[in-house]
Amino acid sequence: GMPGGVGAFIDSKFSSSVAHLNGKPRVAVCAYWGTGWGFTQEQNIARTNVNYALGMNLFNTHGVLYSFLGARNEFVPPEVHFYQPYWQTWRTFSDYVSRLSYALSQGAHRADVALLYPMSTVHAHWRDGSKFGPPAEVAQNTMFALAETIYAGGIDFDFVDERGLVDGKAAHGTMNLAALEFPVVLLPTMTTIRLDALTRLREFVASGGTLIAFRSLPTASVENGRDDPQVRQLWQDLLGDYEAGGQSTVERKHQSGGHAILVRSNEAGVVAAIRAAIKPDVT
Repeated sequence: GMPGGVGAFIDSKFSSSVAHLNGKPRVAVCAYWGTGWGFTQEQNIARTNVNYALGMNLFNTHGVLYSFLGARNEFVPPEVHFYQPYWQTWRTFSDYVSRLSYALSQGAHRADVALLYPMSTVHAHWRDGSKFGPPAEVAQNTMFALAETIYAGGIDFDFVDERGLVDGKAAHGTMNLAALEFPVVLLPTMTTIRLDALTRLREFVASGGTLIAFRSLPTASVENGRDDPQVRQLWQDLLGDYEAGGQSTVERKHQSGGHAILVRSNEAGVVAAIRAAIKPDVT
């Protein structure tokens, strides 16, 4: 993973989220393909720290190249024990990563936000098995932008899916997915959602949880198609008359203490809404 690299950030968070949701204790990083022979130990440590912050807890050096092979593999870092000037520091690095891997394999994972992967919206705009319509691209891009912004704002998250929500339970202000507990569920810009998943989100808010939707709400359901009146009714139950007034933020507090919030402004507004709703474990 490249520090600051969008692809590596998303890949790492996807991988660790899948592991967390499925009760898998280890998430491996294969480090680091394509870095080249000028890759330094300083870069190695920096990238490893970034990946471990994103949920990795098992380090595997990519390949052990004992031969130069006529420079065919110049894009792959060489075996450090033979060719690199920093070979003498490798044991120190290895011990550090071992301790970090052990520490980050203990306990129960807790993140503040469950960020919904908009799979139903993607499928609804999947054309001919090879192309995706603009709403699918918008859903993906807003999901990634939200992920980067809230993480940069010091708020950790896991990607979750609609099936996970349906299989989960809402109680006492948290969405419980397997062994995970989330006080906030965040939806990217979507057109389509499973009706049973949205019903579960209403139960979540009724239990005291915080639901935040970004930019626009899904109006279609997987079960009933476009303009599903049941979807509209659920949003009205959650947000009230959300279409009136054109406010940048629509918020409705429920008797349980739960909140339903529609943030129409920008990703920074989502960070502010999350921070107003919960007290993060780490500041």
